[in-house]
Order: sequence, then structure tokens, then C-alpha cells
Amino acid sequence: FFSTAESLTANNLVLAVYRHVTNPECRQYLLRQAFEEAVHTDTFIYCCDSLGLDPDEIYNMYLTIPSIEEKDNFVIELTKSIFDPKFEIKNDQDIQLFLHDLIGYYVIMEGIFFYAGFAMMLALKRSNKMVGIGQQFEFIMRDESLHLGFGCDLINTIKSENPQ
Repeated sequence: FFSTAESLTANNLVLAVYRHVTNPECRQYLLRQAFEEAVHTDTFIYCCDSLGLDPDEIYNMYLTIPSIEEKDNFVIELTKSIFDPKFEIKNDQDIQLFLHDLIGYYVIMEGIFFYAGFAMMLALKRSNKMVGIGQQFEFIMRDESLHLGFGCDLINTIKSENPQ
């Protein structure tokens, strides 16, 4: 799930969210976050390679494991409005759709799904197994915590600027 999820995340940032956020500081953070997501993808690739896992099998699991496919489809459905190239923020309904998609992306994807997925690797590290990979997951979790915090701040700022 992680390798495809990080790609979905980076695409979401660069292709969808960025064009609707106009604050220069927020845009800079979005670019930083996209870079960090690329680093996370490389880290997952490195971990899989280190364990001798078949890359084709790993990166295509979303096609062969129904629960991963369902999770990916769920996230895509949650954020479909902002991926529509014709989507523009012109009125209150558009702001609501944008907020809906940001919540789906930041709270559900960056928050719930990633944190739940990290639990197993972090438990192995606490048991003194796969310590190096566990440390990589701790670094990624640190970044994801910052991403989640930024996303919540962005959502709350948009809500306060648009109380309707």
C-alpha cells in the first residue's frame, strides 16, 4: 500500500492541491511535502530491495490484493473533485468540495491510513527486529505528522476564511 499511496499523495499535491492554494508560504510547504513524499517512495523501494522482495509483486499489489485496491479506490474517490482539471473554486459549494477532498487526503490518507500501516513495522522495531527499517518508518512517520498538522491548519484556515 505504501509505495502506491506515496505516489497518490505526491500526485495529489502537485497536480491538484497546489493549483488551488494561492498563499506563497503554503505553496512552498506543498512543494517541500511533495519532495518528502518522493523520498518516502525511495525509502520504501530501498526497504523492499533490502529484503529481497520482488518489485513487480510489491508495486502491483494494489491490482492483486483486494483490500489494497479498495483502499486506493477509496482515497481516489475521496479526492476526485480536485483531480478534475475543470474543477475551479468559484462559490461556496466548490469550497465545500475542496475541503471535503482535503479532509480525505490529509486526515484519512496522511493520518489514519499511514499511521495504521506504520504500526506493524514500529512494533517489530520495539521488539528489536528489523531495527533499521523501523527507524526509516519512524523518520517517515515524523514527516507524515508534520504533513497532517499542515493539512489540518490549511483546512481550518480555509474554514475560518469562509465561514459560510
